[in-house]
Amino acid sequence: MTIPAMILTGINYQGGKFNGNPNITKVRYASLENHYEVPLEVPILDIIGMLPLILFLVYFRMFAPKIKRTQRASDYSILVTRLPSDATSEEVKEHFSFYGQVYDATLALNNGKLIRLRKQQQEMIEQLKDYREDGLPDGKKRSIILGLGGDSVDSLSDKISKLQSEINDLKR
Repeated sequence: MTIPAMILTGINYQGGKFNGNPNITKVRYASLENHYEVPLEVPILDIIGMLPLILFLVYFRMFAPKIKRTQRASDYSILVTRLPSDATSEEVKEHFSFYGQVYDATLALNNGKLIRLRKQQQEMIEQLKDYREDGLPDGKKRSIILGLGGDSVDSLSDKISKLQSEINDLKR
């Protein structure tokens, strides 16, 4: 909606009134012929209410290009993985300062995957303990192995070993 249309809408607040017969009712939305049907304060208040919107639009149009040109720290941030476990922020800063000025270096640990892998490994070990329990029927033993996604106890042991190597890689 354009600004003149908003002003005309404010001036002609009610338009044509519905008089019960839709055949003869006309909606005159932007005309001045029935503006006397509402108190003068109503369209004035509508126009005054539109002023903040108009001022915001003008302000936004003036400063939108400047906002687009603004550079953020995230534009120049990098994520480095597989750092040595004993690396410090100062060492990382010093290492990367060879390529340009480094303003800040933050070391964050991603322990979410490590926790998930440890939990998965522990669940597999617990279920293998159940498997090795004497007195379990063969069908139950088979369902434990299939439930863990393996074909045999050896394949599950291999899976546990792979999980352990992933955990060791994450610790570094």
